[in-house]
Amino acid sequence: MKVPSGFVFVPAQESQRLLQAMGNQTGPGLMGTVFPAGDAPWFVVINFHDAGYVKDDDAKDWKADELLASLKQGTESGNEERRKRGIGEIEVVGWVEPPKYDVTAHRLVWSASVRDKGAPANAAQGVNYNTYALGREGYISLTW
Repeated sequence: MKVPSGFVFVPAQESQRLLQAMGNQTGPGLMGTVFPAGDAPWFVVINFHDAGYVKDDDAKDWKADELLASLKQGTESGNEERRKRGIGEIEVVGWVEPPKYDVTAHRLVWSASVRDKGAPANAAQGVNYNTYALGREGYISLTW
């Protein structure tokens, strides 16, 4: 994968080991990760989801509450593995930007805030920013 100057692409196999070491789950669609070449506190995970063709009408009708509940449930499932490995658990707090579908770009975008599980409400939070780029045979997800 070609990335702009100042960024580094890490292929799927190496990304899988790195993400698992960080306490993240990976799946069969992992394509790789992109990191800034410097010392920035973020990275992008790239996955391909073999979901077939998703119609614009289906994509623009995503229900924010259902997606948020799914994110929370998936995070809780991931926390089981984090606990086993002695890695701190996290929780999804809520939307930073609720899901919005761009019909022209065929792209669904949202972001959710996360924090250490059980942290006080005023504790520092992180943001997972997500983009789904829809295609004819599935979609590519980018998660920052």
